[in-house]
Amino acid sequence: MRIPTFLFSILFAVNVFAQPISDLVVYTTEPDPFFLILNGVKQNEEAMTNVRVTDLNQLAYDARVVFENTEVQVDKKIFFGDAGMEYVYKIKAKKNGELTLRPQSATALNLVQPAPSNQQTIVYHAMPAPVPVQHSVTSTTTTSTTSQSNSMNNGGGVNMSLVVPGINVNVNMTDPFLSIPQGGSSTYTESITTTTTSAPSFEPVYEPDHYVMPGYNGPIGCPWPMSNGQFSDALRSVSSKSFDDEKATVSKQITGSNCLTVQQARTMMMELSFDSAKLDYAKFAYNKTYDIGNYYKLNDAFDFSSSIDELNAYINGN
Repeated sequence: MRIPTFLFSILFAVNVFAQPISDLVVYTTEPDPFFLILNGVKQNEEAMTNVRVTDLNQLAYDARVVFENTEVQVDKKIFFGDAGMEYVYKIKAKKNGELTLRPQSATALNLVQPAPSNQQTIVYHAMPAPVPVQHSVTSTTTTSTTSQSNSMNNGGGVNMSLVVPGINVNVNMTDPFLSIPQGGSSTYTESITTTTTSAPSFEPVYEPDHYVMPGYNGPIGCPWPMSNGQFSDALRSVSSKSFDDEKATVSKQITGSNCLTVQQARTMMMELSFDSAKLDYAKFAYNKTYDIGNYYKLNDAFDFSSSIDELNAYINGN
């Protein structure tokens, strides 16, 4: 039976654009809490020893664990083989004492047990979470009270008027021991200041959403380049291959799912022997490179000036 063309197109689109949904759990049995960073974005604002991130829709993430009370951090590229799974990683020490993220289990999401009480669950966010900054408004009100004796008699009597904004009070007093010359008067003013502080308001302030390379202010092709440790591991994978076509394939696989600096791209490119393979990789890596303003530094990796001209034409076309 033939499938109608429009139905085939719908099935193809669903297959191509459907995004895998996975959950990631990272935990430690040590008491030192940590922050989990995925693709350069911190997920948990409060350091915890057990963090679960849901709704992950990529096949791979650059994970970094940063401990709250030490300068130790752990970097690992995490791959999700199947969608609809919970992947659990434990922070463990290798034989040399270096910490790593070691996979523990992969469980279908519909079979996952209830979360433990010490687990913090976060929905994955690709942008940094807003940091609340408190603002308060203070207002000051001053009220003046004026007291004045308008007239005094010889008999020691005092006739006083007390003036308050909105209120008038007249007081008549007679004191035989009070002796003030007739016609005398006195005036004084008392000021009362009241300070009121309003309830605090909060304004979201976002952390930087991309890496800042010291001394570089040019255009950016991708936000978070690979760390030195991650790149060293990737380069070993390329170097382990014997032929140019194998190296080119692995280089593109790594570059396609990561962000590189120009220096890293040049190092990867130098693993290739022929100008044609270098040029093909340089074109592929252009939009996956952080400091694309430095892309001219790839020129000396070519053997022929025609390759440089073709790369420049490609960049200008972009």
